[in-house]
Amino acid sequence: MKNIKILLLMFSLFLLVGCSALKIDNVEIIESPNNEKHPIIGKWEITEVLFRYDTTIDYDDEYIGKECFFHKDAILLVSDYADKPKYNIKTVDLREYLLYRFKLTNENLGLTDQEVKIITIVKDKSYFAEFIKLSDDKMLYYFDDAFYKLDLIDNEVSLDEIERYIEIEKAINMPLESSKPDEYSSGILLGIKTQKLDEDKKFLDWDYETIWINMQNKQLSGVYRVDKILVPRKNGFWAIEQNRVYANESIYDKIEASPIVTKDYGNSETAYTSISADENYLTATNKVKKIPSILKNILFIGNDYVSVENIDIERDDRKTLQVYAIDNLSEEKPIKLSDLIGENGTVLFNDGARNVTNLEKDVALNEENFGLVRRNGYWTLKGRVNYKENGEEFYSDFSIKALPPKDMVSYDNLAIPYEIIKLNVPNVVDVFSSPNNDFIVTVTQDKLVIYLIDEDDINRIPIASIPLEKEFTIIMSEWATGRYPNIWQKILIEQGASEVEVQK
Repeated sequence: MKNIKILLLMFSLFLLVGCSALKIDNVEIIESPNNEKHPIIGKWEITEVLFRYDTTIDYDDEYIGKECFFHKDAILLVSDYADKPKYNIKTVDLREYLLYRFKLTNENLGLTDQEVKIITIVKDKSYFAEFIKLSDDKMLYYFDDAFYKLDLIDNEVSLDEIERYIEIEKAINMPLESSKPDEYSSGILLGIKTQKLDEDKKFLDWDYETIWINMQNKQLSGVYRVDKILVPRKNGFWAIEQNRVYANESIYDKIEASPIVTKDYGNSETAYTSISADENYLTATNKVKKIPSILKNILFIGNDYVSVENIDIERDDRKTLQVYAIDNLSEEKPIKLSDLIGENGTVLFNDGARNVTNLEKDVALNEENFGLVRRNGYWTLKGRVNYKENGEEFYSDFSIKALPPKDMVSYDNLAIPYEIIKLNVPNVVDVFSSPNNDFIVTVTQDKLVIYLIDEDDINRIPIASIPLEKEFTIIMSEWATGRYPNIWQKILIEQGASEVEVQK
């Protein structure tokens, strides 16, 4: 049986006399308490499989009936163990946690909505396991691509007993050959937005650029920057541009999308007809029509969609969210949430809106008022409610408890939990993880930092960092694997990308 690096699920009440704690965002790291009280203790038995991702294989569920042992100074989980463990504890909404961490719903596991404690175990400053605490005698544990239920069978276990089992595991577990591929090829395109001030008109403005990172066999093979957003689509690369227009006493932004002409590298067509926004704003009398003064702040760009925050200057800078299809950008026709995620989108939008605002106010719910933002290493859906108080414009944002569809965000997983990355990487505010699990890109306030992944853990010595201006945000993340990273790199160079001098 493979020596499985176990992932996770549960824990509970903690922080009594003798615990030393370090607060990190909503998370607490605690060392083993000196008294007998402990977040998790005793013998637990794996009793049931609640969910398995791959249902095409006939598993014999060899873990059913296995016992796991927890003592304040040692833990044994099936065939893996930890000495002097530390714990990362946070309280979360179960539905949101399952949605963003595992791309599942409560219903997939037969659970109801509730707040739960997530306990992540740290061994020698490395990620070890994670648990979901359901009650004092039940918890969930995720490993080997499945969710298992654990039941408490004995409140007490001795350290000597656990150590005997650990010695047995040490004796019988021989090093196994890695099942990972010998060669890796991964690359990521990151769309970068930097906020600035329009010096002439004193309005907000933004610069946009694309950064390309190419990794071959865990070696940095190229970092390039180009002063525009280039997004890969099914029919080749397209350029996305925000153009500011001053006309007829108006100031407004137009977002335009156009295919680029590239050499034939075997992955796309070589010629396109340019698509641009309609500039013929004419009335029936053929006179120029005044356009509302609306600035457009791009929040997200994907293969087929653009998420935008509209700033209506003529309405006290009223800020609303909209999503457009790239193929129909010139029409500026926003998409409803239910058009993307199904008819349940209306219910989810309205439920979220009720949680953040008093609907007795003068509030009009608009299902088109949503967008995409980054949150804890993932792209998430966000809704907005606009309202007025005492003649002033206000808004409230809320999380939409649904995943962005695959045609909006094609890959959005983390090889290592975000909380563990935060423990090991100083000042991290965002993370992007390669589909090959060979490297991650962490984001701080003023740079991108690249780390290798070794044995499902972070190699804490970064291989390179890329300095950026402050006030930047990431609005696009597109991954390439296999033969495509080198193809994409050639296309970017063709489009005027220049090599970035990285810091070691």
